[in-house]
Amino acid sequence: HRALLPLIFAQVIAPAASREAPVAEVDDQPHLLRIAQRYETLFRRIFGDLQRAVGPLEAQQNMNRILRENPVSHELFEGASFNVQGGFDANALIANISELPVEERRQVLDDTLNTLLSFFLFEVSQHLSAEAKTRLFADISAAQTEGTA
Repeated sequence: HRALLPLIFAQVIAPAASREAPVAEVDDQPHLLRIAQRYETLFRRIFGDLQRAVGPLEAQQNMNRILRENPVSHELFEGASFNVQGGFDANALIANISELPVEERRQVLDDTLNTLLSFFLFEVSQHLSAEAKTRLFADISAAQTEGTA
């Protein structure tokens, strides 16, 4: 399923059309914003640890390099990047998925940000001490558990 996400974003393939009656458009922006903000908090946490390890400028450069090098993020983060606090513009991300069908937006946003989170944890952990890495993984795991509850 996650392997298909970049292909859907690149519009190489299209999700199978549903045989059900069309769903009325709903305002899913508040829910999408909550998802994006939850992940932004996690990325800020990662950024804070990276910043302590390598300094603020290198931390921001590393975060944006990882973002640019990750093919999963190209469509979602088009026109967006990490700022000096390690955050991103959640509204820009939501705008980038606005053309997707309503029933797919939440899943695409959550799956893409979750995949990016995994990449970031791997890349950033290489710069952290064993203690910092253990704390970071525990904090992210706890936050992810709270976010799905």
